[in-house]
Amino acid sequence: MGNNQLITRNLQVKNIFSYVYLNVNRLLIIYLFLGHLLANNINYSKLVPIHRYYDPIKRYHYYSHSQFFSNKDFKYQGIEFFAYKEKLAATIPVYRYTHSKLNTHFYSTNPVPEKGYKKQEISFYAYKEQSSEVQPIYRFYNTRDNEHYYTREKNPEKNYKPQGVEFYAISPDFFKRNSTNYTKDLIKRPTFKIDNRGKWNTDYDLALSIAKKEEKPLLLNFTGSDWCGWGIRLKDEVFDKVAFKEFSQNNLILVELDFPKRKELPKAIKNQNNQLNRKYGITGFPTIVLIDSYGKTIQKTGYLRGGAESYVNHLKSILNL
Repeated sequence: MGNNQLITRNLQVKNIFSYVYLNVNRLLIIYLFLGHLLANNINYSKLVPIHRYYDPIKRYHYYSHSQFFSNKDFKYQGIEFFAYKEKLAATIPVYRYTHSKLNTHFYSTNPVPEKGYKKQEISFYAYKEQSSEVQPIYRFYNTRDNEHYYTREKNPEKNYKPQGVEFYAISPDFFKRNSTNYTKDLIKRPTFKIDNRGKWNTDYDLALSIAKKEEKPLLLNFTGSDWCGWGIRLKDEVFDKVAFKEFSQNNLILVELDFPKRKELPKAIKNQNNQLNRKYGITGFPTIVLIDSYGKTIQKTGYLRGGAESYVNHLKSILNL
């Protein structure tokens, strides 16, 4: 075989290998691309919003797909991301754990709980891998409050230390742009199933929100529960009586703003009460402030002799009932 023939054959073989190599790479890219699409195939019809709540007293977050949340101590903070209530292809369970001593919740894709935590249930299902459709949900830890925090944001709130990506999920903006199932009802603020009739609230902001919903005035009771003699008498002679309870159940949202001397209130409640004390110009205890659902003062009053029925009539005259 001559040199020219040998060179020609070598070139042919080389071209064949180049052709095979090029097409194998193309097939590999197509395979990976299709696999990627299949791996995070989004089923918009089964996505549900994961709502974030925060308890300012115990200082920890709670995440749930439920729009009906019964714990009045939590404040609603909006939809953090979208995930699934059931297992779908390429999704993994996100477990909810609770710590009995710290009274906090911990969410993890790890089926084995960390020390001190007890598994409660699978909270929702999220994606294991990132794609152009999903984004990372970062986990942070607050050493001060021993509390975990999950968010789409890379920069957490103060005192939170990063612990990496816990899972991947759909952002509310992406869902809104791409889902035909998007409706205002789907992302509306959750309805709190709270029966506050005749019960004393300690969270002023929550009480205001309930008052607006029910279109009722509020009765603020500024008192010293363990030292104020007139405040204790007002409770015993009026607030604990059936006549007042029946009246308040249908006509008032009750808020106790306590200033005790022998017991320590949670810091958040103490700060709230001090701010409201200044806002409403309280100079003595007990002081009863009747306000509308926007926080505007209707009238101030206090302890009156005569018992519960007399006091109810006094309140009716103030409220024009």
